Amino acid sequence: MTEYIQYFGEVPDLKFEVDIKDGSLCIEGKNCYTLYYNMLLFFANGGSTCYIVSVGSYEDALNKNAMLTGLEKLTLEQEITLVVIPEAVNLNSNEEFR
Repeated sequence: MTEYIQYFGEVPDLKFEVDIKDGSLCIEGKNCYTLYYNMLLFFANGGSTCYIVSVGSYEDALNKNAMLTGLEKLTLEQEITLVVIPEAVNLNSNEEFR
């Protein structure tokens, strides 16, 4: 995680709102910026070598075209055997998954 933090920083502060109505609890907010936590799990479960392709910053909205451009860059490496995009779940619509 040392190299990850060196290049991408630590996990950004999450912002959310909590609303309690009629005794029920609702937390509003988007589940974003999960890569840091996914990397922790990767290494905790025995992962060793990985490549990270940045397609934007924490301030940028997720974008299908940026992700596709990032995937194209992976074709330059022969060692890659598995591609995982954990933050793709935050794309705006089902059409962006096609």
